[in-house]
Amino acid sequence: MRKLLPCLLLLALGSPARAGDVAVDERGRSLRVAFDPASVVRLGVLGGAEHAGAFEGALELELGVAYRTVEPAGEGAEGVSWTLEHRFAWTRLRPLQPAAGGAPALDATAYAGGFMRHSAEPSLTLPGSPPRRVFFPFDIGVECELGRLQLRPLEEGLERLEVGVARAGVALDPWRAGRPGNDLRLVLGVRYDVELTGQPGLADAQARHRLAPFTAAWARFRWQDEPGLTALEVLADAFPHWSPGPGWDVGAEARARVERVLVALDDQPLALVAEAGWTHRPAGPGGREAEEEVRLLLGLALSFQLRGPR
Repeated sequence: MRKLLPCLLLLALGSPARAGDVAVDERGRSLRVAFDPASVVRLGVLGGAEHAGAFEGALELELGVAYRTVEPAGEGAEGVSWTLEHRFAWTRLRPLQPAAGGAPALDATAYAGGFMRHSAEPSLTLPGSPPRRVFFPFDIGVECELGRLQLRPLEEGLERLEVGVARAGVALDPWRAGRPGNDLRLVLGVRYDVELTGQPGLADAQARHRLAPFTAAWARFRWQDEPGLTALEVLADAFPHWSPGPGWDVGAEARARVERVLVALDDQPLALVAEAGWTHRPAGPGGREAEEEVRLLLGLALSFQLRGPR
């Protein structure tokens, strides 16, 4: 218990700034000027509009925990590093849905991870006797996501629950920037989702299973400046999939997001967030037709730091 308490305090209050993360102004005051946007406890509020047949106001709460580490090995031309990124309980909550009588909507992911290998030289080593090094012009790794829940009330008095049971893929990065938060990941993998549609509480819900057998593909571009004050992410995701009965269909999603730190409150960054997104949902159970949704959001996010930039 004594070891657990400091960890809980760290999550609640964020980590103290390291010497390289602070600057001193003309009055001798220490100010934190560098952050890690991927190692945080996040609390955000975003407002804007969404279009799913008609434009309406949207208010979202964002919360969750993210953590990133870099594990280097070797030096010079032999140098290799692994960037390990984790997200836990990352949640988007819409407390009010005007078109659904004020019922809340939820988009929560239990765990998402990315693990990327970067070598100083673009190469891979093939085991053998002797081992051989071959040219390989990509950083390589894997991405995975477990337990994504999307709950949304429908206008006709029904509820829809989309369960992203699991997805995983092999990631290649042709950019090879070699700096955390700067990459272009091209991913190909598998995905399994289940969609349930029924009355509120999902009583007597109808189900549709969706399986993408190495037909799920997504591309993710990310950029951040060195002190972590500005971060940009662009995602494009498409998953041709097969369902029992209907056969093949396609779902897709695209999103662009930019964050800019405005001020640090007791060394914790408060950022302005702008996000635009588009989602295509394929036809669902119970005769539900395919639909599209567009989102435009602007808001603020407070990030309690778990570590400084590396």
